[in-house]
Amino acid sequence: MSTALKRNSCRLPTPGSSPKEVEGGMMDINLPKHVRYACEYWVDHLMGTKSDTRAQYVRDSGKVHSFLEKDYLHWLEAMSLMGKMPRAVLMITEVARISELGRHRSLHAITEDARRFILRNRAIIEEAPLQTYVSALVFSPAESLIRKCYLHEVPSWVNRLPATDVGWGNFAQTLKTNGKVRALAFSPDGRYLACGVKEVIQLWDTQTGALHSTLEGHQARTASVVFLHDGTLVSYSMDNRIRVWEPIVGVIHHILDTRFGAIDNKVFNEDQCSFSGLSLMPNGDLAILCGDHNIRIWSWEHTSFSAPVNQGLLVISLFGCLSHGRLVFGTSQGVFMLDTSTLTVPAFITIHTHLVAISPDDRIAWCSYDDDDDDATTIFWLFNTCTKELTKLGVQPDVFQVLFIEFCPDGTRLITGRYDNTVTFWDLSTQAQSFVGIYTEEPLCVAFSHNDQPMVAISDYNIGLGLWDLSQKSLTPTEPRREIHEEVYSLQFSPRGTFIAVSTKKNCMLKLYNTGDYQLVFACDGLDTITLSPSDEHLAAVCPNGTILWHPSTETDRHILVHGPSYVSCLAFSSDGKQLAIGGSGDSVIRIWDPKTKALRHKFEHAQSVSAVTFSLDGARLASLANWQVLDNNMTARLWDISTENLLYESDGFRNPDGLLAISPNNKYITHCYHTESVSVYDLESKERQNFGTGTPYVADLAFSGDSQYVAFTHSTETGLYDINNLQQVAVFPAERLYYGSMSLSADGKYLENYRGRFRTRQLELDIAGGCPKDVNCWSCRDQWIVEGETKMLWLPPEFQRFQTTHHNGLFAFKHENGYRLLGFSQDPGVLDEET
Repeated sequence: MSTALKRNSCRLPTPGSSPKEVEGGMMDINLPKHVRYACEYWVDHLMGTKSDTRAQYVRDSGKVHSFLEKDYLHWLEAMSLMGKMPRAVLMITEVARISELGRHRSLHAITEDARRFILRNRAIIEEAPLQTYVSALVFSPAESLIRKCYLHEVPSWVNRLPATDVGWGNFAQTLKTNGKVRALAFSPDGRYLACGVKEVIQLWDTQTGALHSTLEGHQARTASVVFLHDGTLVSYSMDNRIRVWEPIVGVIHHILDTRFGAIDNKVFNEDQCSFSGLSLMPNGDLAILCGDHNIRIWSWEHTSFSAPVNQGLLVISLFGCLSHGRLVFGTSQGVFMLDTSTLTVPAFITIHTHLVAISPDDRIAWCSYDDDDDDATTIFWLFNTCTKELTKLGVQPDVFQVLFIEFCPDGTRLITGRYDNTVTFWDLSTQAQSFVGIYTEEPLCVAFSHNDQPMVAISDYNIGLGLWDLSQKSLTPTEPRREIHEEVYSLQFSPRGTFIAVSTKKNCMLKLYNTGDYQLVFACDGLDTITLSPSDEHLAAVCPNGTILWHPSTETDRHILVHGPSYVSCLAFSSDGKQLAIGGSGDSVIRIWDPKTKALRHKFEHAQSVSAVTFSLDGARLASLANWQVLDNNMTARLWDISTENLLYESDGFRNPDGLLAISPNNKYITHCYHTESVSVYDLESKERQNFGTGTPYVADLAFSGDSQYVAFTHSTETGLYDINNLQQVAVFPAERLYYGSMSLSADGKYLENYRGRFRTRQLELDIAGGCPKDVNCWSCRDQWIVEGETKMLWLPPEFQRFQTTHHNGLFAFKHENGYRLLGFSQDPGVLDEET
């Protein structure tokens, strides 16, 4: 088998190609039937051999060990091409088990690492087999044995690897549900995980990470799912129907109507992250919050509902069941406990809250909010229903931050999810908090398995589900490694990419890093707006006494440009770096300084506060925007001849809240955002004005092409390139999030670059199609992928998706919690052609 396996055995055309793109007959030629059989069944044959023979294979430095070190990734590629990735997970899990039993420490270490590797990357390898050598290796932990063995397989066009976690930690895998999950439940044996996604229920195999089946039948969002002790699945939908499933085969045994005459149902709230309208009683019956806001008990023995048990209270939440059939539910007045065996008056527990958890030993936890003063807090409480003892667990800052609260199966810890995307455990004996993880979006709901290998599933607002291994004593994930460890407010590359300038949230600290080795060049606090000259020779930043100007590589060469009491609102260097324009918001004056001599050269006055300044390409003209209140239609745009200080153009009475303006390279046009929904291009020679993109929502960035024939502007989720002469749109580029001030067009108009990457314009695409070779690679970040041109090259894992990115010449900075990670790609087309 090993002799037949190799990288890209079936000649997939690109790193992002799917198994479906294998050309006809290629599989039979390069992965013939006997090789495919060996790939699928080698572990079965290994287990079927005599113990003494098997021992020769399954041992340190044995054949299995050698296979994992030399051909494991080739085998994963083959299994993906064969559509057998779930089986591959089970096979490598079995090898890890027998290596542990045999006490082969080195073999078990690499088989366990191989198991974690396939679990973490199964989905993307299944989708794109060649990502085995790209994304899977690039983002694996630094100390992963598989990563160390195969790091040489990473393509040479990835020329800068990101900092990664040191080890695998407790996080096991991500399940891509392709929708918001608001209901979760593990089967009694922990093998399956039921997820309510829109109107369907997805049933996932937790061992392989594969989707087992999709259960369809509900007509509205699935709000709650519960497994019975015998493995039967019960689901509750916002259509007020309960369906009882045999989940493995997908058969519906019962449909229960819970409306009870309710027409306008208010039980389910779309704003709630999760809803528990079902609760399993100790005897196996179901407590159900029905559409008329009453709780009824469904009896399996009598196959009927009981009368309402909530004693006339209007119930809005059913939180769960204690021992002896006591129910905990919520009303607008508070949280109550009801003994269903005696149906006595419900006991009041606390004021209203929609976040309540119940432990296996009948303790109740909830959180309340204290927002009486400026220091709003969330308070966590623990109530023992047996002793009636109330304990204040702790306090967290910021009101309305908690999304869910739940007990672990053993009742020793609480898990909480917050709007700041963090998940935390509370140890109830010590009240200590331990960090679980950070999510790309808000965590919605949580579920625990109850088998001998406990897991926790946490749903993410957009990505899907994260599965965490709880078999270790404490859930303490590895601290992520980052090149830049800061709570960053903003990050920008210098024009030539020599430096990365970072503004931190603490003390307005400015730090400058060298992009070559990530070394800190210097740091200075108390700084605000910053800009670097095109040659990276000078850096200007606003300080309390004026504007500080210095050479980035010479920390001692500093000079403060003093310009009175006016607060500086904008900075701009000319293209040759010989002029620095400083706009003030207090005295409405624009000052132009010589960065080399530190001399003041020119002053231009506005009648209003200056919000933006920019130079023409030749440095001969200066354009500005000014107003006092940016939300009013009272902005003024002006264009000056710098040498004569003559006013060449003025326009007012429009709205331009983000200070967007640009001068064409040939000095013929000036453009600015005329309103938030259109762009104005003014011809300085003919005195004519043209409007582009009228009706498009929120213009966020502007730029001219080098030949002055095109203007590009960003709005909504895309950037459009327009021909100035005929007003036609000639190209569209993605711009998934709006970060203005980061877009530019190349001098020949063939490339557009923004924070998401570099894109080829329509003209260059036509040139390439006509046989003209490309002179540089165009890397960009689109959705879940790094692409070159239109070709998917590297898949980004969830922690790299949907976060702010900054780009310069193939180097991407991905913002994470308290820092950035850098990932770089070659600009040489020859390197790319050799490997693709």
